[in-house]
Amino acid sequence: VVILSETPVKERLGVTERHKERVEAKDQPYNLQVIHKYGSPMSFTMMRRAVQSVQGATPALPGGPEPVFSFLVVPELREDSSTRDIVDEQSVFQLLLAERAVREAGIKQAGFVGQVYGTRVAKQVNALYPHFRCLAWGQLNALFTIQLMEHPELQDVWDDLLGSNTGEDIFLKNSRLFTGIAPDCNETVELTFRELEERGQARGETVLGYYTLSQPVQTSMKELVKEAAAPAGDKALATKYKAPNKPVLNPPKDVKITIHPDRTKIVVISPFEN
Repeated sequence: VVILSETPVKERLGVTERHKERVEAKDQPYNLQVIHKYGSPMSFTMMRRAVQSVQGATPALPGGPEPVFSFLVVPELREDSSTRDIVDEQSVFQLLLAERAVREAGIKQAGFVGQVYGTRVAKQVNALYPHFRCLAWGQLNALFTIQLMEHPELQDVWDDLLGSNTGEDIFLKNSRLFTGIAPDCNETVELTFRELEERGQARGETVLGYYTLSQPVQTSMKELVKEAAAPAGDKALATKYKAPNKPVLNPPKDVKITIHPDRTKIVVISPFEN
C-alpha cells in the first residue's frame, strides 16, 4: 500500500502506532507493507512517483498473471459544506492524474475508486468515465468510518445496534410520542434537541434528529371525492403534502425546534417500531 498525502509522514506514523496499541496483535493486518509518500496528490510529478513506487513494490511473478492495482482517492473531511464542491473537483482531478500516470507506467490492469461529497458529481463521473467508480458518501458516513478506524472496539456496539439479525433499527416516529400532544390537537410545540433526546431516553430510544414535511397542498376535486369515499381508517392518511425537506441530524442541543404534530417526524434508533 502506497499512501500519497500532504500530511507529514511522522504524523501518519504516530496515528498508526496509536492504532496498534489499541488493537490486539491477532487482529492487526499481516503481510501488508505500507509506503508513505509525502507530496501533493494534485501534482502529476508526485502522482507518477507514487505509481512507480506501487509498481516497484509489486513485481510480476515469472510466468504469472499481471498484478492488478487499485487506486483510491479519499478527500479530507470538511466541516464547511461551502468548500465541498471544490474538494469534489480536486478528487476527480486526482483520479484523472492517477489514470494518466498508470497509462504512462505501462500498467495494464488497474481500478480507480474516488470518494466525493456530491451525489450529482458521482453520477456524472461514472457516466463520463465508466472505468472509474465514484462513490458519494455523506458526512455522517465519513464520520462513522473515522470513528471505527480510531476506536475499532465500537464495531461490536454498532453491530448490536444496527445488525440485520439482532439489535435495533432506525425509524421515523410520530412526534406526538415525544411531545405528549393529544390526537385531536394540532398546536405546534417548541422543544430543544436536548429535551427531545431526554424524552427519547425515557422511552428507551436514541434520538438522532427530526424530519419535517412541507405544508399541505390543495388537492383536486376528484381526489377529494375519492378521499371522502375512503374507509374511515384511511381518511387520516389522505392529506397530500409537498416533497419532504431533508432530515436534520444531530442539530445544536439548545436550539429550539418547532414541532408540528402531523408534519414533524422524529428520527430514532429503537428496538421497537411503534
